[in-house]
Amino acid sequence: MGLGLGLSYTYGEYKVNACDPCTVRGTLQPVGFGSSSREGVCLKKTNLYSKHLSNFGGGIAGLLKLCSYIGDTFEFNFIEFDAYLNKPMLTGDAVDDVFEVEYSTTYLNVFSLYARL
Repeated sequence: MGLGLGLSYTYGEYKVNACDPCTVRGTLQPVGFGSSSREGVCLKKTNLYSKHLSNFGGGIAGLLKLCSYIGDTFEFNFIEFDAYLNKPMLTGDAVDDVFEVEYSTTYLNVFSLYARL
């Protein structure tokens, strides 16, 4: 289990676009593990909303591992949960009431195996 505090810089931009028309063409193509999609073509793209998300903020990071074995040649982990949260303090934009942005990321590893080379 771990917890950390720090300062962070986030760089990014958020955009909401609309296409009129949007056409889908082609045959289904595999794009990942058990997923498939077709190609979409956006004509006459219109930007409905745009916001810069760059900011300096305070960050919190947390890590939880349920079961872990660390040997000489490999490491095995079962149920790893990581969470990162950033609270903006200094931004370049004015206050915006259209969207409330949450700067956080979480992920879960059910099983991981690392080999030392």
